[in-house]
Amino acid sequence: MPFSPFARLLDTNGDGTGNSNGAGNFSVTPATFFIRPGVGNRFILTTFAISISGSGSKWSLSDYGDITGGVTNGVNVQQVISGVTTDVFGTRRMRSNRDWLATFQELNSFSGNKTDDIFLKVITYFPTNSGDYLLLKDNDELRIILNDNFSTLMEHSFQVRGLRGI
Repeated sequence: MPFSPFARLLDTNGDGTGNSNGAGNFSVTPATFFIRPGVGNRFILTTFAISISGSGSKWSLSDYGDITGGVTNGVNVQQVISGVTTDVFGTRRMRSNRDWLATFQELNSFSGNKTDDIFLKVITYFPTNSGDYLLLKDNDELRIILNDNFSTLMEHSFQVRGLRGI
């Protein structure tokens, strides 16, 4: 089977069938959103996008979306390759809008004309030792671990784009 383009949100089941909105309170029980190709499949991930939307007329770089002052633990991005878990951004945790901006290559924001809703989207590309992509095969994973209260956000999602095949 040749590789074909795809885009998918990370979700709580890892296969596209679970909850994909990380706007909730995960301060007591952490939540993991992930993608896993499954046995015999491969994903070549080239792009990683984060979308955050919330209320409020202004957001600061020190906020996380509309969460004033940011979050305590931050978003942890991990990869699991052949059973070995590593933090994609080393010890850096995304605790604020500034952290996303400092780590990702592209940032877009939008403020609604008739409401106080604001939308933030950040995009990065996968620079790895094997090139400008992240190869996931079988039970490898890309995961996001949330361990803060994100319940004031309207939407908080994580999307990958790339190629899939066997």
